[in-house]
Amino acid sequence: MILKTLPCAFGVAGRSSRRSPGKTRRNFRYRGPLTMLMLLGATSLSRQQNEADKAWTEGRYETARIGYERVLQQDPNAARANLRLGILLSWKGKLDSSLVLIGRARIADPHDSEMRLAHARVHSWNKQYDVALALYDSMLTEQPGHRDAELARSQTLSWAGRLEEADPHIEY
Repeated sequence: MILKTLPCAFGVAGRSSRRSPGKTRRNFRYRGPLTMLMLLGATSLSRQQNEADKAWTEGRYETARIGYERVLQQDPNAARANLRLGILLSWKGKLDSSLVLIGRARIADPHDSEMRLAHARVHSWNKQYDVALALYDSMLTEQPGHRDAELARSQTLSWAGRLEEADPHIEY
């Protein structure tokens, strides 16, 4: 074998750097970086969620989108990530896709007011007025006087051409 003829190249006479097949020491140096990458790739879900939420709050929506997509890679049912990605899609006019994501968020947390309101709004933007009104009515039944729901309901009624119902205080 050529390795045995060049003992000086390996530091020890007659010894090659090759290990026997049963030894795992050779791969040991690869475990450190691999383990580190796995830990970094699996950065805690809550940390990723917090970073995305911070970006959202600061108005850095593209950064938030990337963060929420990472959260959904680890947990496809993450309510807030689905909600916020759905809202971002609605702003781009992708209303059907938005409704899918917001619907997932609502399944994960069906009583959250923000999710219910966003779901109804996107339905109204998508000209699904009856669905939106049913969602607003459901919300107002449980939370009478919810100002945002009342205003959005009136707006939806006006878009649907039901002006008399939109503002009951005005006579036509």
